[in-house]
Amino acid sequence: DVATALSLGARERQEDTVVADFPLGAPMGFAVLSDGMGGHSCGDVASGIVATELFSELKLLSGAPEEMERNIGPVLQEAVEAANGCIQMYEQQNPDASGMGATLVAPVIFGARLYWVSVGDSPLYLWRAGRLYRLNEDHSYAAQIDLMQARGLMDADEARNHPDRSALISVLAGAEIAKVDCRAEPMTLQAGDIVLGPVTGCTPWLTKEWRRFCRIMRRLPVRRLAQHCWLRCTRRAVR
Repeated sequence: DVATALSLGARERQEDTVVADFPLGAPMGFAVLSDGMGGHSCGDVASGIVATELFSELKLLSGAPEEMERNIGPVLQEAVEAANGCIQMYEQQNPDASGMGATLVAPVIFGARLYWVSVGDSPLYLWRAGRLYRLNEDHSYAAQIDLMQARGLMDADEARNHPDRSALISVLAGAEIAKVDCRAEPMTLQAGDIVLGPVTGCTPWLTKEWRRFCRIMRRLPVRRLAQHCWLRCTRRAVR
């Protein structure tokens, strides 16, 4: 089962874009989630460009799934580069859009084999046997700050309130991409696994309340689960 949902959150306009393609009976499927950089120029346009380009690139190759899977690493890397190139072209043609950018997370599933590509801080989670695991890299300073705290180089309060926690070290913005997390070796999914790709606005309550969230996941179908995530994000935004 597959389900998607979007919440406007506290923003004045929707800067997230999500597309999914899991045809009934098809041997593979994929989803693309892009989060426009909040506070930056044309974040909604940037996320739309990234999601549309990734979707187009992957959909074009999905007609030959066996060949696509054999070359999944280069396929995902090239799709990311193509999306980044589209942002660069848009900026060149629209000077007012200078500084636009977006994150990306795109899981691709062949049968029970999971691959992904991501840039930025948008997380990809796996729910398995009552536990929630983050799968992809976090391309934000938050991960580095937490590592410094773990090594005793920074205390907990300083780490928690650091002004650069939300700053990104890699993003699709038309320039050279600093880091790309591309899983080109298959991760085997098990019966009952759920793969989640929440935007960063949902991440704080999801990680803080993951035990309660896991209890909810045991009893809700996927579509109801997506609606629950949407409702929680919306309620947090209006508080």
